[in-house]
Amino acid sequence: MKNLFIFDFDDTLAHSEIPVYVKMKNGETIKLTSHEFAKHQLSPGDFYDFSEFNKLIKSATPIKRYIDQLKQSLSNRQIKTTILTARALAYPVRYWLKTVAGVDVYVVAVEGSNPALKANWIENQVKKGYTNIKFVDDSQKNLDAVAERLAPYDVNLELINSLTNQETLAEDRCKRIADRRYDKPSAYKSGAIVRCRKG
Repeated sequence: MKNLFIFDFDDTLAHSEIPVYVKMKNGETIKLTSHEFAKHQLSPGDFYDFSEFNKLIKSATPIKRYIDQLKQSLSNRQIKTTILTARALAYPVRYWLKTVAGVDVYVVAVEGSNPALKANWIENQVKKGYTNIKFVDDSQKNLDAVAERLAPYDVNLELINSLTNQETLAEDRCKRIADRRYDKPSAYKSGAIVRCRKG
């Protein structure tokens, strides 16, 4: 069994006050905090401006709970540990983690907030043979997208919402996700649904 532990960065490993701007089709610009952005829905014609996230991180507060889990995961050579961020550049995250948290870890920047981007990357890791996966993120939309994407695969998947510190999916919900995508059991091999574990 190949193990993969994935952490989001913003509001999972660190709190920062870096704003996201919404460029509106009427020419106006509004500023969102990270918490507001996590719940925000774009209107048709609007788009996000993440340019502030391309700069070095000057002020961010480590979230000890998950920094400790990151360090513990990195200490285990049987686990591939990765930071998966919606930012466009990996370097500011990796530099902050190395200089502030004292860890050197692989960082993947998916360059966008669409939940499918993180789901795509994690699915590709499953195709490479990873079958025991833990993913921590503050966005419920990202967690749900990963659960649905991996529903047809025979993997052990644990999803944790870093804002609530709770496993977000139970076994019956995972099965409902799989059943919603596949009308016939023969569409996926026996037992090939996401198994969400607690604890």
